[in-house]
Amino acid sequence: MKQRDISFDWRFRQGFLAVIAILGLCFLTTSSAMAAGLFGPRFIKRNTCSSSDYQHVWVTVSDVLAHMGKSGWVSLTPGLAMAPMQVDLLNATSTECFLASLGYTSGLPVGRYQQILVILWNNVGPGKGHGHGKGKGKGGGGSVTPPETNYCSSIGTYDCVQLADNSFHPLFVNAETHTGLRIPPGQIARGGLDVTTGEVLDLDLDFDVCSSVVEAGHSGKFILKPALTHGEADVSPLLNGTIVVGSRNGETVTPNTSSPVAGANVYLESQSQNVTIYPVASPATTAPVENLLATTTTFADGGFAFCAPPAGDYEIVSDADPMPVTNNSSNATITTDVAMTAEGATAGTIPLLDDGTGPALLESLFTTQNTTSPPGAGDLINYTGTQPFTGTANTTVQAIVPPLPGTMPALPSTTSVGPIVNDGTLTPIPPPATVATASTPNAADCPNITPAPTCPTGTNCACFTLALPNSNPVIGSATNGSYTAPAGNSADYSVVGYASKLDGSGTPECSPSALITDPATPIAMATNPLLIPTPVLEFTGCD
Repeated sequence: MKQRDISFDWRFRQGFLAVIAILGLCFLTTSSAMAAGLFGPRFIKRNTCSSSDYQHVWVTVSDVLAHMGKSGWVSLTPGLAMAPMQVDLLNATSTECFLASLGYTSGLPVGRYQQILVILWNNVGPGKGHGHGKGKGKGGGGSVTPPETNYCSSIGTYDCVQLADNSFHPLFVNAETHTGLRIPPGQIARGGLDVTTGEVLDLDLDFDVCSSVVEAGHSGKFILKPALTHGEADVSPLLNGTIVVGSRNGETVTPNTSSPVAGANVYLESQSQNVTIYPVASPATTAPVENLLATTTTFADGGFAFCAPPAGDYEIVSDADPMPVTNNSSNATITTDVAMTAEGATAGTIPLLDDGTGPALLESLFTTQNTTSPPGAGDLINYTGTQPFTGTANTTVQAIVPPLPGTMPALPSTTSVGPIVNDGTLTPIPPPATVATASTPNAADCPNITPAPTCPTGTNCACFTLALPNSNPVIGSATNGSYTAPAGNSADYSVVGYASKLDGSGTPECSPSALITDPATPIAMATNPLLIPTPVLEFTGCD
């Protein structure tokens, strides 16, 4: 793909990953944790409800079944009946892969899907609910583990609605629902969906949540009576893969498929934007930096999925802290040549190496300055570290590396809820590490810099601690599955930052709004923590 200049119009996509349930099921497909294919359903949210009606509609799913001809009813979520998951039908994210949110990223088995059945857990409180339905998805009563987080806990139930006034009300299910939300052949495109070998597909089941939640006029109860919006289920492509522990064998890294990494950070990136190199020269020089498009984390089986990215070439950048068994952090692994098509794609099995220690810590400052009346009110800076790889046309591109725990201010909390959504296009998003500049920095965010830092005259500033992998990256290709061990003894990084308005709107600020330390002279993380008491990036023209 050609490099392209992007003025980062951060419309901070709330790609936050909560689970959107009966609004658009997507059944992912992959060739890993299940017997065949790749799969994961999603409930696509059709936001037809007025914002004045509901804030959330929570339901708890205990199984998803499919009728597959001679095979009969097959559970697509084995084990879920014993540990049902709660999902929000009105989650703000427009589309998400539902089964991926439930932790099932292994995919729809190859075959023909003639009917779909979504089983809801009984709305009767902890330890008493159970799934119903055909096949292996039946749940038992007493052994069921309720959802770890229950958003309806204040009223002692697991299915509920939260109204605009913040009040919670039980959501009751009718008799039909107790046998499953059935999608019959007449409501499935072409009378049935065929998944063939090599396809990486999602099943899109479109439910109209607003029509499905009815407030009974006399009793005032909220009742779930499921209704389809567009009348047919269909498929959409999916990008997925698995993160595992890797083993170093000389100059190569081999994935250990029996050692999945849960909770690993997974970034979907593409080439590339040109970011101005700091210190800013005259004329300014730039460096190619990846576009960060979506983020997620892995489930217990190491699986991850991104729902229906547009066709094109991508990179997957991943890291983890802690790693299994040792609780050390990992290196970053950059997987190139992830080619998305209309039939979907898989990034394959991606190895992470245990660094043998915790993350590398960088403590330093950012400054911002208002041109007309310095220093101004302050700005937001989103930031992280970058490491190089060879991109298209043999150009060196900076991959955006996920920051690790230990970053200060603390990183926003994330949940393994599967893919980020897109509707045919992907807009770049900023890294999650964020700090606000002000007249006085918060010394607690760079505790080892002494004396406590102060802002240079005429600027606002912020100090930070950036936690990153303590080695250079493993680099490999999704095309052949081969990975090369990291070079060098200490990690080298550039720091990239993106300035935006303090109000959180995502509107770019400063000129230029994006800066990167010179990749030609990377920051060597030879000591830990590495302390840089002078500003690592200085933003000006922040009007």
